[in-house]
Amino acid sequence: MIRRLVSEPRPSAKTHATIILFVCLMLSSRALAQVQNGQIIGVIAGPSGAVVAHASVHIRDLATGYEGHFESNDAGIYTIPELIVGSYAIRVAAPGFKTVRATNLLVTAGSVLRVDFNLGLSTR
Repeated sequence: MIRRLVSEPRPSAKTHATIILFVCLMLSSRALAQVQNGQIIGVIAGPSGAVVAHASVHIRDLATGYEGHFESNDAGIYTIPELIVGSYAIRVAAPGFKTVRATNLLVTAGSVLRVDFNLGLSTR
């Protein structure tokens, strides 16, 4: 009885290097894609320091004119994600409080800019 030992062709070192290079390029492009935008977060509070839930947060890109509307959650926290790099203005309003603004807020790639607001009581 004769047995044939047949070995399958093994991938060459060049093939391994090509696969590793491809995987590295894919991972690095994903990492770069994740840091092209920034975000703005913050807490909205009243004069006593108590949080202001469901305040209206309006943002505007000063260069492009893009506008977005957001709202603070029950803890007074707002998040404005995925902003392109640029300069922004924010206006915050809530019933019974004065409207406040912040301008020239610079968002850079991968940044998380924290901008808290303290709303005064409205006199109206």
